[in-house]
Amino acid sequence: MQQLSFIHVSDLHLDNFPPVKQENDEMAIRLHDAPYGALKNLLELCRQKSPQFIVYSGDIHEHGLLSLEARFCLTDFFNELKTLDIPFYYACGNHDHLGQNDSFFQNFENVFRFSENWSYFPYPPSKKEDTENETDRCAPLCSIYGVSHSTRKELKNFLKDFSCNAAAPFNIGVLHATVSSSDKIKNTDKHVVALCREKDFNSFPIDYWALGHIHEPAVIQESPFLAYAGAMQATRMSETGARGATLVTAELFENKTEQKIHTEFFPLAPLETYSLSLTLAMDEELENTGQCLEYFLYAFKKEYAKFEKNPLCRTRIFNLYLEGQHDLYEELQEEGFIQNLKSKLEEIETDAKIFIKKIKCLIRPRFGYENAHKRDDLLGEVFRLLETLRQDPETFESILRKLDNDFKIKNEIELGFFAHGDKRSKKQLEKYRKTLLKACENICVNVLEPK
Repeated sequence: MQQLSFIHVSDLHLDNFPPVKQENDEMAIRLHDAPYGALKNLLELCRQKSPQFIVYSGDIHEHGLLSLEARFCLTDFFNELKTLDIPFYYACGNHDHLGQNDSFFQNFENVFRFSENWSYFPYPPSKKEDTENETDRCAPLCSIYGVSHSTRKELKNFLKDFSCNAAAPFNIGVLHATVSSSDKIKNTDKHVVALCREKDFNSFPIDYWALGHIHEPAVIQESPFLAYAGAMQATRMSETGARGATLVTAELFENKTEQKIHTEFFPLAPLETYSLSLTLAMDEELENTGQCLEYFLYAFKKEYAKFEKNPLCRTRIFNLYLEGQHDLYEELQEEGFIQNLKSKLEEIETDAKIFIKKIKCLIRPRFGYENAHKRDDLLGEVFRLLETLRQDPETFESILRKLDNDFKIKNEIELGFFAHGDKRSKKQLEKYRKTLLKACENICVNVLEPK
């Protein structure tokens, strides 16, 4: 038996600067520094785990020419990888597509960058003297096939032009694309690039497909193995939780059916983003906004204590949503209360520096939401329709699909950003369902219920 180990990473997006208000200078600096910190943490992971090589699935930087800082950082990174004898196999995505920084990446002999047509590189890499003497060339342990984007919006399915002989004991495909099993997803949809279907992968003798573009880490299927590494560092507030790299270990046997692939996630991002709801319980006897402030501070600390410890994470940025019902709902929406709560939360001392990007108060007036569907009026009829929708997952899924590209509506009701694939997790669907239905309830009560 032989063993192969490599790291699969993707979507770092160097030079991506999320918008930050002027008064949040420290947050802006940390957002700027985070991708560079993630790259340094990847290097440290390489020192600890000694992978044989790295596979990178696209979007190492944002669209355009690399900044001077990014050039220095990548130069140090690639030179250190060379010292560690770790090759870097790299397929360009739609942001870092070919034609922008070609001469820069050609400076590094341990960086193997795929062209706009399918090609492959062996591991171990061929040495110059090997290529000159065919008889002395060693058989590769692994063949890495890949293709790079050459435009910002690639419409074609790259797999239609792919072929391979898969002569090596282990074979990897590297692709930056949207993978979907549904015909309802179209290549012209926003954020969809190089669309291909899950079934398209089944006819190729590839053992591991290293995918990029979708920022959520996910295993699409295990035979053949299709996996998104996700973004190394969050690029927007909706990309919540730890971000990092996947260490892939393969046990190779002469009999391919005995082959085993193991994956392990390692967090790398020094900055994490979260959306957190703090609910004001109905039975809480809070008489003024000062007591409400202390309640939300306690609730935040209680929720924060549940977070997994991550020594690499030095910054956590939150969007907070205040929920529940209370007679002081109007006072709790005032700017003075919101700013006071934000300041107090950012003073909390934890294992990471806390920033509050946004607090949205969704506190509703005391109203019998639970029994509203029993009312004999128009509002009661609306709540009965919403209750029917709550029990009809297929109809609800179709509504979500209609909202996929309507960012104005999603931002208005805080639905956030949907992944492009059609396989949303049960947790995601439950979150979207609750958010959408609650928004509908609030709108109906505000319009139809007398003050």
